[in-house]
Amino acid sequence: MASFAEKVRRVVPGNFTFVVMTDREDLDDQIWRTFIGCGVADETMPRAGSGRELKDVLRENPRFVFSLIHKFNQPVTEPYSERDGIIVMSDEAHRTQAGKFARNMRLALPNASFIGFTGTPLFKHDHLTRRLFDGYVSRYDFKRSEEDQSTVKLVYENRGEKLGIARLDLNDRIAAKIEEAELDPDQTALLEKLLGQDYEVITADDRLDKLADDFVEHCSTGWETGK
Repeated sequence: MASFAEKVRRVVPGNFTFVVMTDREDLDDQIWRTFIGCGVADETMPRAGSGRELKDVLRENPRFVFSLIHKFNQPVTEPYSERDGIIVMSDEAHRTQAGKFARNMRLALPNASFIGFTGTPLFKHDHLTRRLFDGYVSRYDFKRSEEDQSTVKLVYENRGEKLGIARLDLNDRIAAKIEEAELDPDQTALLEKLLGQDYEVITADDRLDKLADDFVEHCSTGWETGK
């Protein structure tokens, strides 16, 4: 995000305000420190401490604003700013971008531009993120990371089929059903929250017994293959 902001400032004429948005306080702090460490921003850049403070800050013209999506918790009766020079950069764009707070953000900044960053889309084909932010600007997948030698090759053995618990098409089936349902933004946000939680089936006694037996067998015989 810091590189993107600097690129825009270098090549696009205009007086831009970058609103750096995330959904967790630790990430907000990490991003803020990263921008300072890169020399892109300094410690005087505003970090909104509340929804009301965020509203006041966005009516001004700072270079950067760092905040959480949850700070858009105020009812929006009129835009905070109608400037078209505001660029909202949403980190973790696969989460919290389809609910009430995100809708408030877009109502508060009707002429802003939005770009999302995510390393972990919710579904294989990333339906939700692409609906909200349109097509990909750039992708850096695991294969490219391996080719750049910044990530070691991932080698794994699928034990699910052996245990009889594999459901390899589950994510695609869930995504297809969600598309059919045509949920509104609040329903979609609630569903994302539920899908991010552990299901009872994951901790079912029968499944855990199978996993435990397989784990013991696998570790006990691994030496036979030189591990």
